[in-house]
Amino acid sequence: MSTVGTKQNTAGTKKTRKKLRVNADNDYKLITCVLLLAGFGLVVLYSSSYYSEGISMLLKQAIFTIAGIGLMLLMAEILDYRVLKPWAILLYAISIGMTLLVLTPIGVTVNGARRWLDLGVTTFQPSEFVKVTVILVVAGILSSYWKKLQQWKVSAVLAVIVLVPVAILFLVTDHLSAAVIVMAIGFGMVFIAHPKDRVMLLAVLIVLLAAVLLIYYIVVLKEYDPGESFRYTRIRIWFDPFNEAYDGSYQVREGLYGIASGGLFGRGLGNSILKEGFLPEPYNDMIFAVLCEEMGLLGAGMVLYLFLYLVIRIFRIGVSAPDKFGFFLCMGVMLHIASQVVLNILVVTNTIMNTGITLCFFSGGGSALLFIYAEMGLVLSVAKRIQNPKI
Repeated sequence: MSTVGTKQNTAGTKKTRKKLRVNADNDYKLITCVLLLAGFGLVVLYSSSYYSEGISMLLKQAIFTIAGIGLMLLMAEILDYRVLKPWAILLYAISIGMTLLVLTPIGVTVNGARRWLDLGVTTFQPSEFVKVTVILVVAGILSSYWKKLQQWKVSAVLAVIVLVPVAILFLVTDHLSAAVIVMAIGFGMVFIAHPKDRVMLLAVLIVLLAAVLLIYYIVVLKEYDPGESFRYTRIRIWFDPFNEAYDGSYQVREGLYGIASGGLFGRGLGNSILKEGFLPEPYNDMIFAVLCEEMGLLGAGMVLYLFLYLVIRIFRIGVSAPDKFGFFLCMGVMLHIASQVVLNILVVTNTIMNTGITLCFFSGGGSALLFIYAEMGLVLSVAKRIQNPKI
């Protein structure tokens, strides 16, 4: 009986893996999904920015979108992702160095945050480069030492590699959202590879418990002081967004009003009231609120479905990858897209406190857009080298 059961389980496992595998001939599904998201993104960005920026924001975003799609297709066609493995550490070091350059005269301050570099013709946000290089370097280490993850030396190296950019992004650029995304990518990849899931789950629970205790101290035990840290204020706004006494609650409150007013079908494309001066820079972090107001629950659900399909498709390509490096590379890209989209929506709906996270393919910003397309190019490069039979 046990032998028969074992054979049945093995057959079931093989059948499941077979269903997950994909072939390079099916890459058009991923490309089509990306193009649909790009199209939706441009339409919503134009609608949300026209009132305050005219057509300039659309033109800028369209240029970066066309350049990004070209970069994605070029990387898919000519780049062998495996050549990046020996260069991962160097690229990682360069990204860290570029992040530190924001402290030099070429660093640019926007809305009180010093997170950009002035390149003359445009500005560049090095934190987006850091996200990609963290994926590369962690994928390289995991693919080489994934059987030795229980050894403290390997775990310590991985922890340092992930936490160094997190600390720099938080302390130097005061970019909490980018630090959170990098941490989600790095430790998420380690969690996928780690042979002892219970140990990883315990570590996550400890971190969450510490965060809950900190929030309880800030909200319950500490009285509100208008001159206190803006992060304390953001946590208070999270708990009570409709309290006008808190500085900064206006944006969260207006975003919630916009989502509620959209209803099931929305006000109609181009008919958002939020963008008419009620919501500061509606084409950036809070663009999902405009999407909900104009296209309603159905339109927002359609966009979320496209993101879900994209994440599942990347996962399936990763499962079918010809080597461990390709697998972990796809897992890192999947975690980046998934964490950034989920966190952005949680922020806009006030499920978590406001941390300034952009929505992939939708929010304005050239650096983030180009690197997202570069990551899609890496995934397509992996898919192109899949040798499994067509299913």
